Amino acid sequence: MINYPIQGNPSQLTNISSPKQITLREGQFIYASVQKHLGEGLAEVSVGGQKLIAKLQAPLAVGESYWFKVNAGDSGLELKVLQGKEHTAPTFTSIANGLLEQLQLTKNKDIQSVLVQLLKLKLPIHKDVLIQGSQWLASTEEKELGIQALLKMVKENIPIQKSIYQSIVAGKSSESISTLLNELTGLLKSEKNVNIAPNKIQQTIDAIRNPLQKTIVNELVVKALETFLNEKNPFSVRYAGLELLKSFELLPKNATMNNWKTELAQSVNNVKQLSDAGNWQALIQEAVSASKDIEGLNQRTQRLYQEVQAMFPKIEARSPLTKSEVEKVLNAISTLIGQNSSKTSNLLGLLLNALKKPTDTNLTHHFTRLNNLANVPIEKNEIRLFQQLLYQSENEVIQQNQSKQMNDIVTSTLRLLGMNNEAQLQKGNLPNLEQLKPQLIQLLQENAGGAIRETAEKLLFKLNGQVLLSQENGPLLQITHQIPMSIFNQQQDVVIQWSGKEKKQGEIDSDYCRVLFYLELENLKETMIDMQVQNRVVSIIIWNDSQQVDQLAESFTPLLKEGLSKLNYQLSSVRAKQPESKLNVAQFIARSTEEQQEYTGVDFRI
Repeated sequence: MINYPIQGNPSQLTNISSPKQITLREGQFIYASVQKHLGEGLAEVSVGGQKLIAKLQAPLAVGESYWFKVNAGDSGLELKVLQGKEHTAPTFTSIANGLLEQLQLTKNKDIQSVLVQLLKLKLPIHKDVLIQGSQWLASTEEKELGIQALLKMVKENIPIQKSIYQSIVAGKSSESISTLLNELTGLLKSEKNVNIAPNKIQQTIDAIRNPLQKTIVNELVVKALETFLNEKNPFSVRYAGLELLKSFELLPKNATMNNWKTELAQSVNNVKQLSDAGNWQALIQEAVSASKDIEGLNQRTQRLYQEVQAMFPKIEARSPLTKSEVEKVLNAISTLIGQNSSKTSNLLGLLLNALKKPTDTNLTHHFTRLNNLANVPIEKNEIRLFQQLLYQSENEVIQQNQSKQMNDIVTSTLRLLGMNNEAQLQKGNLPNLEQLKPQLIQLLQENAGGAIRETAEKLLFKLNGQVLLSQENGPLLQITHQIPMSIFNQQQDVVIQWSGKEKKQGEIDSDYCRVLFYLELENLKETMIDMQVQNRVVSIIIWNDSQQVDQLAESFTPLLKEGLSKLNYQLSSVRAKQPESKLNVAQFIARSTEEQQEYTGVDFRI
């Protein structure tokens, strides 16, 4: 059984990129420079920028660099020189072959490539790493990604574990998270012997695919409440609204047009049975406030609102509401709907919050069921109303602030994927089983087998790879995410990389940073956007093969400039360039994570 290190020891990933002290081991090969002789065969040597005191088995020149083998001596570890000064690049292959012979390892193209790269990068070499690497590469389809993964592990002193190797390879691969989500969905639907509820994972995947779904569902239900409560609507329309609310389990099943208030009040023993006191408190406040905006209320209605307002201290003290009091609140709200009050929408939203059960009625589950019914010819008024309200809700949500939407979508998707899982575990929190990564770990721990296990592992490795590919380099922080998104009704992955100075733990300075986007559009195909921010001045380069990008960018520039200005940024330029060669997802991730320069500058080349 494969060990999933993130669950057992979250620090393995959360601290994986932190610089670690180099530790010498017997049998290891290192490239080091002699700094000074200390006498009695001891010398100060520098390995990868770190200084060590070691015993040399031969006198060597100060200031020169050599390849050493770490041997066990009488008084500890000793360094035995293998050759003279650094050789030029053409000799690395022969050096690699010589080392393979000394280590008595079988020569093959893959491990020879790894060894040559280790030599070129002057990284420590150990027999165990080469043996493990050879075995893992043999079962890796994308050899180049496997070699890059091994080099990263050695270079950053990452634990040599198969699950970590597989995660880095998966993180660098072009395999789409969207595709893996689709595969897992199909497999879970056909599998009956999975202990973890497939519906739970399916709901999470649906939320990832449709990040605006929850907003749309809430908007739809609010519209259903308004349709039902507005006495100006025809009886048939209101009745359809009643049935739709019953389908969402917001009203009792036996509620009718005449008795719904009584039935709903009857089902309420106290405030907490429906929701917490805060929701009812806010609802009553808003209802009383809205009533003051309406002129011409008769004395009976005014008295009703006075009685409702008198309940406020009781709600504040979290005392139970009686059946009669709940009915009065519902009556008060009903009189406001259709009065053209500016507070109607907010009032309905608060009513929805108050009607949810403590466990939060699964509106999304009911929405999915009703949406499936809407796609088949069923002649029911509530289904027709559902379709109508869904169309209105989708349009209204899409027309809302799109920049805020995009921020919410990215944040929500990363949270649902469980990308902060390791950080939460490190804080001592329990795994959040509403997120995909902990759900996958639980699924694998419950010994799911066959195709489900294989796909779940691929997906988990892909998610873990993103954590491993994000790295610190001096004061620079680089965060890479591959995010499944719906763009123009197409499910695909968008790769986003943030890099810049770390302001505080895990946060990039937004005044000086760089953001790279990679996505594939239906007409424009592969597109990369390079946005650089210097002292809140923004310059953008769009890399794309199309000749039309310049004109398209020019038409959107004024809107972009206005939007950035509202966020206190100044747009400097928007330019379109054609790349010298095509760049797919895997190449983008590989280059953007491996070509990071020292903190004096970051350069991305196409």
